[in-house]
Amino acid sequence: MITLNWRAAVEALGQKLAWRARLRPRLRRMSYRVSPWKNLAAFVEPLEGRQLLTTITVTTASDAISHSGVSLRDAINTANKDTVADTIQFDAAVNNQTILLSQGELLITTPITITGLGATHLTIHGNNASRIFDIANTSSNVNVTITGMTLQNGNGVGANASGSGGAIYNTETLTIEDCVITVNTAYGTTTSEAVGGIYNTGKLTSNNNVISSNYAYGFEPVGGGSNGGAATGGIRNTGTFNSTGDTILANYAYGGDGGYADEEGGTGGNGGRATGGINNSGTFTSQNDSFSLNVGVGGNGGLGGTGGSEFIGGFGGTGGDAAGAVYNSKLLNSTNDIISSNTGTGGTGGSGGFGSQDNPGGKGGNGGFGVGGVLSSGTTTSTISGDTLTNNYGNGGNAGKGGNGGQGKTTDEYNYAGGDGGAGGIGGIGAGAVCVRSGILEST
Repeated sequence: MITLNWRAAVEALGQKLAWRARLRPRLRRMSYRVSPWKNLAAFVEPLEGRQLLTTITVTTASDAISHSGVSLRDAINTANKDTVADTIQFDAAVNNQTILLSQGELLITTPITITGLGATHLTIHGNNASRIFDIANTSSNVNVTITGMTLQNGNGVGANASGSGGAIYNTETLTIEDCVITVNTAYGTTTSEAVGGIYNTGKLTSNNNVISSNYAYGFEPVGGGSNGGAATGGIRNTGTFNSTGDTILANYAYGGDGGYADEEGGTGGNGGRATGGINNSGTFTSQNDSFSLNVGVGGNGGLGGTGGSEFIGGFGGTGGDAAGAVYNSKLLNSTNDIISSNTGTGGTGGSGGFGSQDNPGGKGGNGGFGVGGVLSSGTTTSTISGDTLTNNYGNGGNAGKGGNGGQGKTTDEYNYAGGDGGAGGIGGIGAGAVCVRSGILEST
């Protein structure tokens, strides 16, 4: 950071010219001599201290606490100290190297452009111990650009929404270009859903990236009838997301199973939703993207509670919905995309609980929807124009079994029949290409 003092520079120039003037006799006849130069500074408005753009060069692939040279973490920490848009580049010594993170995620809070050496020449490795980039500023929006690198083996552990974003968690304006985001993993928690690749709540622009082989596992409560957690393998968007020329390939998501009901007659938890590719609840514009071989498996519903001494059996939880390529619950515009060979399998409904004496068993839970291509649900508008959808497979979840009825009882005077068995649930709907559970679909 450099601060320029123009007043001092002008005064120094005036003094230099005044010295030259004294060497010229003809100037002695001039009444003002060199006073105009001495007073020039008074007429020049000084600039305030200016922060110039800085380029920081990473010279080492080390992320150790003790190292020589400038590490990527050093460069980001330096850039975070001011509010100007800095650029981080990489020395040739880092070419074909892997930066193995050993101190946790890299936190970005100010405008930064990180220009890599190419996705095949530079890898940032999360060491299966942390998220890779956490891009968040709590007071103002900042612009960040990341290009030309591979982000792999992150696991979503970080300061913000741990489990959401194996590779990147973003709340700002982020542009990603010519990157590979692969083999990242995330496990959901009680407060956050699992997202293997990128979790975006801000404004994300993604151009010519490969999002592949990322995994997400939704949280699974043990009991209490709680719902299983949602999971997204590739990208989860709740903000604004514009994608052009991306490849969304072979990402996997498994919704968490619902918890069993531990109260008498209680209802089991519902299975978590699962999306292999992209889950959108914001605004998502996709153009010339490719979605293939992505897999979503909905979580199973939890077991209904038993009737105990006087209640009917509790209902089983509903199986989670699943989409292979895209799950949309708000606004989707898809143009000239290729959606091929994706699979969605809905979760199985939970079994109903046993009835108490003389009481019927609980109803089994319904199976979840399973859609290979695009599943729209909620208050949505999905517009699909010029897309190619082929060989996508959807499997609806199996219905949960009804619970057994309670046993009969015998008194001195009467014999009482046992309770009826609970009804089975309804199997989930399966669809290959597109399924609109609710909302509006426009296709051209």
